[in-house]
Amino acid sequence: MLKSFTIGNFKAFKSQQTVDIKPITLIFGPNSSGKSSIIHSLLFMNHFLETGEVDVHETRLGGESVDLGGFNQYANRSDGRSPSDVTFRFRLSSDPVESEKAPKISHNREIDIQFNHNDRTGNRQMSTYELVADGLQILKIGVPWEEKSWAFYDKWIFKVDSVNFEHPIIKTIINDVTRGGSSTSNEVQELMSSLVFSSDFLPGGTGGFGQCCEVDGRKSGDYSKLQSDTLNGLLQLISDQNSEICSAFRKMKYLGPLRSYLPRRWALSPRRHSEVDAEHEAWTALLGNRETRGAVNTWMKEHISSPYEIELRSLVSMDGILKHLVDGYFGTHLQEEDEEDGNYSAFEGWTRYCVERGDLESIPDLIFRETKTGVEVNHRDIGIGISQMLPILIQAYQGVAHWIAIEQPEVHLHPALQAELGDLFIETATQKHGANYIIETHSEHLILRILRRIRETTEGRLPDGLPPVTPEDVSVHFVQPGDNGATIKRLEIDQDGQFLDAWPGGFFEEGFRERFS
Repeated sequence: MLKSFTIGNFKAFKSQQTVDIKPITLIFGPNSSGKSSIIHSLLFMNHFLETGEVDVHETRLGGESVDLGGFNQYANRSDGRSPSDVTFRFRLSSDPVESEKAPKISHNREIDIQFNHNDRTGNRQMSTYELVADGLQILKIGVPWEEKSWAFYDKWIFKVDSVNFEHPIIKTIINDVTRGGSSTSNEVQELMSSLVFSSDFLPGGTGGFGQCCEVDGRKSGDYSKLQSDTLNGLLQLISDQNSEICSAFRKMKYLGPLRSYLPRRWALSPRRHSEVDAEHEAWTALLGNRETRGAVNTWMKEHISSPYEIELRSLVSMDGILKHLVDGYFGTHLQEEDEEDGNYSAFEGWTRYCVERGDLESIPDLIFRETKTGVEVNHRDIGIGISQMLPILIQAYQGVAHWIAIEQPEVHLHPALQAELGDLFIETATQKHGANYIIETHSEHLILRILRRIRETTEGRLPDGLPPVTPEDVSVHFVQPGDNGATIKRLEIDQDGQFLDAWPGGFFEEGFRERFS
């Protein structure tokens, strides 16, 4: 499990800053302080792991709404100099990971990754990869800037900078390489410490078993089995450790501060099949998942007394209906009483029957139905507040995302509904849905509801149906701008739902000042 991540020299952050990950991670701070930079750094890493691109503009998950502007823009340049290394560190804590070629590594692991702009070549790429366990370095890999041009290689070129030959996992790899051969441990150590190779071992988490290269920059057409076995042992080690990070980022979902307002005829819109943002994805998931529709309907009824229920319907083309009218319905189904009193229930039932059998081609669609009157209402006519909240509800109840990163979930919501979102996050983060939230917010009502539930859990007076929540489930961070870049402060919470650390500038003091000044 990912326990924390550290970012440095990225957008608002010059020095390295750490965010501790809990099931509910909240990010507060004034406007333009750098709060969004935290989530944007995760969008960058998701994009990098899937594509290998470093000079990122529009991100895969953010689309047009998150344009990082390329390396020269997102790398912090507050000192006026050229952009330097952008740093990410991921701290993992889980059951020890066992490599196919090596024993288990401690559950306390860190992976450090740096990205660099090379002034000589103009390349922007990953420049350093370091694996640490229990505070001890195992392996560090870098880019051989000092070597001749590597541009003709299809993949990135790396060299081994340092290896901890005393670490048990490295010893095991060396033993595997020398077993049954004539090479000695010293020979393998010498080879391992000077390996130069091409690989895509991080992007996509493929493990990218690479190709050894000659030190002078020429491809090695017939490199030795010793080289191959040594390189594959190291890359297998890296791949095994990367798998957890890659898995988490692949399951990441993102909802921006302005959720897409879908077209009125979304089911018939070409955008339905071309858009890949989380809002369209959420609606598509709602079409095909009855359990999620039921959970969303129940939540809206119980928490906001919604007069609507979301239902699935099928849209059928007139051409298809006319064809079946001629071929089938008029010949066998039309009843005399239907014509006399205008009751078309038999015709409607026949149409549904044809759709269910697959005789009529149909398009699934979602509608809102007033529970009292039965009137169908389009999602464009229910108010922008509910439309902005629905993608959050859908992602929460899908239960497929490792992380759900949300910017300002409270936008366009009544204060009481902002508080209800606190219960939504608690329910879905601590129960079977297994969501993990990283939320950038300004909502006082949201955090007060979560603090209240912590207090009620401690006192044993939670309302029926609500899961318990403790300070170990919640992480609150405050971002402050500064002359040397933004900083992140972790605010601790006690069992009574009180902050142990002073809230920078006071805890939402604006309301107090307005009432009593």
